[in-house]
Amino acid sequence: MSKLVIFQEGTIIREFILKDDWISIGRSPDNILILDEPFISRFHAVISKKNNGYVVTDLDSTEGTYLTDANYLKYEQLSPHKSQKLADGDIIKIGNFHIMFSTQIESSNSFPEPTPPIIEPISPARNNSIKRFFQLATFTGIVFLTTIVARTLFIQNNQLAQQVDKEIETSITDTPVDKEIEPSITDMPVDKEIESSITDAPVKLQSDTEIDYTQLRDRLKIGNWQKADEETYTLMLKAANIEKGGDLTKQSIKNFSCNDLKTIDNLWNQYSQGRFGFRVQNNIYQSLGKSTNALGSQVGWRINRGQFKHYNSLTFDLNAPKGHLPARVFRVANNSRWSTYTKMKGILDRTNQCKITSVGKTNPSKSS
Repeated sequence: MSKLVIFQEGTIIREFILKDDWISIGRSPDNILILDEPFISRFHAVISKKNNGYVVTDLDSTEGTYLTDANYLKYEQLSPHKSQKLADGDIIKIGNFHIMFSTQIESSNSFPEPTPPIIEPISPARNNSIKRFFQLATFTGIVFLTTIVARTLFIQNNQLAQQVDKEIETSITDTPVDKEIEPSITDMPVDKEIESSITDAPVKLQSDTEIDYTQLRDRLKIGNWQKADEETYTLMLKAANIEKGGDLTKQSIKNFSCNDLKTIDNLWNQYSQGRFGFRVQNNIYQSLGKSTNALGSQVGWRINRGQFKHYNSLTFDLNAPKGHLPARVFRVANNSRWSTYTKMKGILDRTNQCKITSVGKTNPSKSS
């Protein structure tokens, strides 16, 4: 059994025994290991068991996840969604927190306190004059080289801008307008699917519970599917008036606002070109005789042996199977398990009850 030693500014603040095969790390209270700091993403990274060892995976966090060894000689930034194997003594840097991975399970009193990691050109933690000299020389050289390059680029860009201004002025004053240009723009054929998505009216962000769906819309619009999936779960808890740390219950799903459910589904459906959303999942669910296991296999939530995948193993892009997202809301809070009866069945039955079944034919009833 292994453990994590979490420390900040050289002080150990917690030890975490790795009992489960998978833990999530981030600012959100939905994580198993919560690190509450503004520069840490809501769902920042995961540590999971693999081949009798552990790996760390960055979840495309804003500030990144870094890995180094006990000597702190080099910090390597992890590529998003690419797992990195952990060795005894490796240290993970997330925000201002440092997390040491250890295969030694002793009490805090006997565990040797790690040297505080310092990421600076000159490290006071290592009292070696030769290393400090080369670090300073390298840093000074980089700054000097960067200054020269920046100045050169500035001069080149300034000269180029002046040349472009002259060419534009000449083209405006001396070049006759081609009469064929305007018709060529208006007569250009447009792909029907693209034209349809452009002319579709924007989704009305209606809510019976005063929920602001602007951020969800913006994340879906740019194709940030994982962040949108996490946001969907958070907003549904808020719409159901679930307190922090709680989860959707059978009764809260039964009474969930049809207008809010419709807004969420319409946003997913429109920006995924009809591939994602509760209505898509409900249509599949109904066609499979309301079998949650069959639905899980159809939309790519289950692996060959019938087990449901871990959340970080899902596919967060348009190449995913139809109905693959949203998915976070169907899982048990603070856990990797899926709730196939209370949440999956309940939400899709509520979708059907609210008559959210096909594009352009939604007719939500009032919240009951």
